[in-house]
Amino acid sequence: MSDSSSDNEKIKPFMDEIKNWNVVKLKEFLQARSIPLGENPSKKKLLKNVYYANKLKLPLNKTVQQETEEIKSRSLQKLKLKSGVQLPHPFEIGYWVLEKEVVIKFLPTTDYLDIETYSFLTHSSKALKEGHSLYSSGHVTSVAFNSLSDAVNFCYLKGTVVPQTRINDEEYESWVCLNKNGSIFTAECNCVAGYGESCKHIFALLLFVEEHVRLGDNLTCTSVKQKWGTKTQKRKLHEADIFQNISIKKVKSSLENSNLKLSRFLYDPRPYYLKQSEFTKEDWEAVAEATDGKCAVICLKPNIQTFSITPSQAELIKEATISQSKSLLWKSYRVGTISSSIAHAVIAKFDVDLKVKNKKAAFNLCAQILCYKNNAKSKKVTLKDLHNLAAKQKGTTDLKSLFAVFQECNG
Repeated sequence: MSDSSSDNEKIKPFMDEIKNWNVVKLKEFLQARSIPLGENPSKKKLLKNVYYANKLKLPLNKTVQQETEEIKSRSLQKLKLKSGVQLPHPFEIGYWVLEKEVVIKFLPTTDYLDIETYSFLTHSSKALKEGHSLYSSGHVTSVAFNSLSDAVNFCYLKGTVVPQTRINDEEYESWVCLNKNGSIFTAECNCVAGYGESCKHIFALLLFVEEHVRLGDNLTCTSVKQKWGTKTQKRKLHEADIFQNISIKKVKSSLENSNLKLSRFLYDPRPYYLKQSEFTKEDWEAVAEATDGKCAVICLKPNIQTFSITPSQAELIKEATISQSKSLLWKSYRVGTISSSIAHAVIAKFDVDLKVKNKKAAFNLCAQILCYKNNAKSKKVTLKDLHNLAAKQKGTTDLKSLFAVFQECNG
C-alpha cells in the first residue's frame, strides 16, 4: 500500500503539470515514445495517453547516432573470441581476394549440416528456405575472401546479394565469419534484418560455399582422385538385324486412322520438360512410409472444405428431414449410407468366412442402399374420395370397412 501511495504522490504533480500543456507539446511527448496518435485526437485523449505513458515509464526513442553506435558496438562484440582476441571488422580490412576461381580454392569445408546448425541456433529456418531461392536464382555476386592470418583459425567471406523482388535497387552487402574447420562463427548484412545475423541474404552466401564444397571445387589437384590412365568400358551395341527381316510400311494418303485424331481436351500448353513426372517409385514408397499408407488423404486436403457442413446448414437439414420417411429430402440424404436399420441386413449377407452367400441378394441390397430402385408412390386418399368410390360402386355400402382403409392409409 505504501508503494502505491508514493506512486500516486509522484503522479499527481505530473498530472497538474500536463494539464497546462498544449496539443503540440502533448503530441511531441507521445511521438518521442513511438505511441500512435490516431486521426485528429482530442486533447482529452492525448492527456490520457500521456498519463499512461508516464505511469508505464515508457522509454524515449533512440536517436540515429545512438542506434549507429549500438550497432557498431554489437558488431565488434560478436567478433570477440572467447580467448579475448578481437577480430577486425570486415569493412576495416583492405585486401580481399576477388577472383572467383581463387576464392573457391580457399573456401573452408562448410557443409549443409553446418548451415542447418547455424539456422537452428539463430531460429531462422524460414530465412534458410528463402536463401535457397535467392542463390538458385543467381542473386549472389562479387564474392571475395580474406584469410586474416595463418595464426588465426577464422576467415571472412563477403559478397553482394541482389534483392529478391526489387532487382533494380541497390545490392545488399553480406559477410560471414567462418571457422577454418567449416563451422559458422557469425555473420551480418546491411539489410533491415541483417543485423540479427540470420537473414536470407546471409544464407544465400553460405549456400554458395556449400555448393562448391559439395562439388569438390575447393580441393587441389593433389587432393582429387587421379583421372588419367583409367580404363574405359566398351559400350555394348545391339546385334545387327538382317535386312530381309526388317519390315517397312509405306504411308498411304487414303489411309484414315481414327486413333490419330486427338481430342482438343488433351492439349497441354506446358513445355515438354514440365510434363514429365519427377516422381519415381522410390519417391512414392517414401511418401507411403511417411504417411503410414494414408497419402491419399493428402490429396483430399485442398477439397476437404467442400465436404464440411456448417451448424446453420445442419440445422436446416434437421428441420427439413424431421419427418423422416415422409420427406423426400430425408431419402436423398440416406443414399449410400448404411444406417443402423440396415446394418444387420448387410451383415446377414456374409457367412462365417466373410464370403457373400447370395450375390443376387447382395446386389439387390446394394441397389436398395444406393436407391437405384424407385420407391412406390401413390396419391393421397381422402375421406371424400372414399365416399365418391362408394357412390360409384352401387353394391358397396360398407362405409366402415372403407373408413378402416382410410385410417390405415393416413396413419
